[in-house]
Amino acid sequence: MTSIVPELTSSPRFAFERPASDKEHEMHIRYSAVGKESVCTENLTPWRKLLPCKQHGLVTLLNPLKLYESVYHSMGVELRQSGEDDSINYQLQLIIYNVLDIPVKSGKLDWSISELFNRKATGTCAAATSSMVIVELDKGIHLEPPPQRIVSDKFGVYDLKMNSSSPSFSVSAYYDDMFDFLSSEEQETFSLSSFIGGTDQHDGVLVSILKNGGSSLRVTFTHQLPWFMMIYYHTIEVTCVDLEHGHEQVFKIHKRHFVPAISRRRPALIEMELDLPSRSKCQVRLEFEKAFLRIREYPPDANHGMYVPAAIVTFEKERDSDNSKKQNDLESKTRLETGATERIVVHGNVLLLALPVPDFSMPFNVICFVMTTVSLCFGPIHSFSTKILIPINTALPSSSLPRKLFRMVLLILLGVAFYAQYREMSLHEIRRSIEQFFEKMNSV
Repeated sequence: MTSIVPELTSSPRFAFERPASDKEHEMHIRYSAVGKESVCTENLTPWRKLLPCKQHGLVTLLNPLKLYESVYHSMGVELRQSGEDDSINYQLQLIIYNVLDIPVKSGKLDWSISELFNRKATGTCAAATSSMVIVELDKGIHLEPPPQRIVSDKFGVYDLKMNSSSPSFSVSAYYDDMFDFLSSEEQETFSLSSFIGGTDQHDGVLVSILKNGGSSLRVTFTHQLPWFMMIYYHTIEVTCVDLEHGHEQVFKIHKRHFVPAISRRRPALIEMELDLPSRSKCQVRLEFEKAFLRIREYPPDANHGMYVPAAIVTFEKERDSDNSKKQNDLESKTRLETGATERIVVHGNVLLLALPVPDFSMPFNVICFVMTTVSLCFGPIHSFSTKILIPINTALPSSSLPRKLFRMVLLILLGVAFYAQYREMSLHEIRRSIEQFFEKMNSV
């Protein structure tokens, strides 16, 4: 929550619309997307602190290690305002989704709660009105222990309030048939993906692809983009083609809502409500220019790139007609609000944008060079400016014989040096002259 700041927050109009009964008291909707948030087990702690029971009930199944290594997880907090006349009530709803990849053992899709979460549900929450585990009954499945009741031959219900015989609770499922890895049933799926194109450091292209493998849908496309992506709104283009033959298809945009970004203050927001034809692939394309950041705005790994939040698509989907009666029975017997339609929210992939990065090593090199030069010059200058030359042997008389000999030797060497300089003699010639002088002295 500390990462949610105004420059990462927007106010969508269509993506998170409430039912008609809730619109009367609805005030503001704020949507924030943090694309670079790192996964940490401490993210679960603030969410659990909002629960009335933290050590008993279904909350004990929330194992952070299993939760964050799963295929998908999502945590949400909803605060709704409702009431009639002058009375206003607030309802806090905590939602968590978790998708697990069940390992297939011996060719069967057997599973258990204790294996999936690496723990069992312990006790019940005294503050909870109901605490239930609902298992959808597949073909050829056997549950252990058996469910306390079965709703419409489709759902097995376990009420933890009635499970007073055992302090812990777990469900195991066993299948009669082998798991079919190659299913022949055609899946009518919807997918959303995005990518960034471009070859230079100045501008780029953002493309989002919406694939609809089923019947026609009315969807709401929402994409919040950071302020350093300066969008050219006149380049926004939407095209749809047929999945099978690639022929262009006709679609209709019902609503659109564009909010331009303000540098370092708010992000850009793009919203469109459009009809996707059946078995089609639609593409939302736009061009943008990359902004220059200040040096303190770059992350430590600036060459890695900046994260761009993912696009989302929301739409209403009717439940299967065969299961509508079963859903109504489940709602009446378990007090779960299922409804005739369900709201689907599809999240795309987080993008990585490479921005123009300055040479961060140049100031470091300049500082090292300047400080090295200053240190080398400062030492001798400081010594000459602060020290005084004092003779060590003050008792030696000025007219002593050693001092005279020393001065004579210095004068001879100085005379030889001047003579060699005058004759332009090299060191080799000086050495040969000295050798010849000593040879003459030896002969004498």
